[in-house]
Amino acid sequence: MIENKFNPLVSVLIPTYNRPHYLQVALDSALNQTYKNIEIIICDDSTNDDTTKMIEPYLKKYKNIKYYYNGGPLGLRGTRNSQKCLELSSGKYINYLHDDDVFHPDKIKIMVECICKYENVTMVVGANEKIGWKREPILYLPVENLVVKRKKGVDLIKSFFRRFANVVGAPTGVLFDKKYIDRFGVFGGRQHRILEDVAMWLVLCSKGDCIRVNNILSYRRIHGGQNAVTVDRVTDLVEWIYLVENAYKTGLLTEEEYNAALQKWKVTFSKSINIIKQNPKYKQYKQEIEKFQII
Repeated sequence: MIENKFNPLVSVLIPTYNRPHYLQVALDSALNQTYKNIEIIICDDSTNDDTTKMIEPYLKKYKNIKYYYNGGPLGLRGTRNSQKCLELSSGKYINYLHDDDVFHPDKIKIMVECICKYENVTMVVGANEKIGWKREPILYLPVENLVVKRKKGVDLIKSFFRRFANVVGAPTGVLFDKKYIDRFGVFGGRQHRILEDVAMWLVLCSKGDCIRVNNILSYRRIHGGQNAVTVDRVTDLVEWIYLVENAYKTGLLTEEEYNAALQKWKVTFSKSINIIKQNPKYKQYKQEIEKFQII
């Protein structure tokens, strides 16, 4: 396929781990995109060959799928596997697809049209709908009457630290310009392993604006085997404070905004802070947080 400004190559990156039954649904949704200039890169952290067996017929049929078996987990809670996907990609734009999530058929087409239409935009974010653990067919409704809003990157950065929440969303819902991201989950030189998506969104917001499409363009599967269900809340709060600190150091927050963010952090994570204070298990985290003189 000939590539030009309005038909750029998009890399759909699927890091996977021991979920061939969900991965097959995710992969089918990537293959069934109405936008065709796509490469699909799958990096497999699995501890068995079930995924390899499932993927073999696809590799014979589709030339735009590249599959890499890692021989087991690369580490850092899947972060290294996601980084490997990024390093192997060739697209101008990137869209991660969690191996248990699903794309709407028009997702990439709509997002490419948006990011090509507007200047100084680094990412496009679509709304998502939750689906359950069963692999039941999804009723894809036509995407009509697009509701599109432009969000200034600087405003989104401030919103992250006013709410201490991922105001952009999970990677499945986001298409972004690859030239701004060379490391998965790194912000201010620090590698994150829980808030890795937030780290990347902060980088992208610091480089330009975001287009938000308020129509359903992806489906987020909820089930008991997800990392997000078992996240260490203590690690979570520590990563947030490093994001605040590095946002201030890199000039993305003023001193007033920085101090307000520290106070909001203390309120938001008060229960977890008390756990750190009282539990010797978290001595290391207590020492880290004391660097910021807030505990």
